[in-house]
Amino acid sequence: MILVVVATPQDAAKFLGDPEQRRFGARDTGGGLRHEHTHALHFGQMVRLHQLHPIWAQEGLATLFQDWRIGDKGRLVMLPNLRSNDLADRLRRGQAMPWTDFRALESESFTAPPRWNDA
Repeated sequence: MILVVVATPQDAAKFLGDPEQRRFGARDTGGGLRHEHTHALHFGQMVRLHQLHPIWAQEGLATLFQDWRIGDKGRLVMLPNLRSNDLADRLRRGQAMPWTDFRALESESFTAPPRWNDA
């Protein structure tokens, strides 16, 4: 079951980012909601398979499905978003974290400020 709650900014803090309680919160009804909905679906699949995926894979999947459109022949076209644009910029400037270091990040380090690890 997926429950959608429209909350005030003050109440939203009670619902944001609590995967242990299987609660995910979106700050908007567009890309943010699609991002969190992807987390909810992915989390359910991980539970069913008894298979916890690393945080970078969870965030990457949710970011991939965050912004999209239906293209030619009804195919899904993924669109750039803030995170993918930031990553592309870091790669161009040679400032991206090395892949081996990125894959080794624990959840706490990955989600710590400045929160651009999931880019």
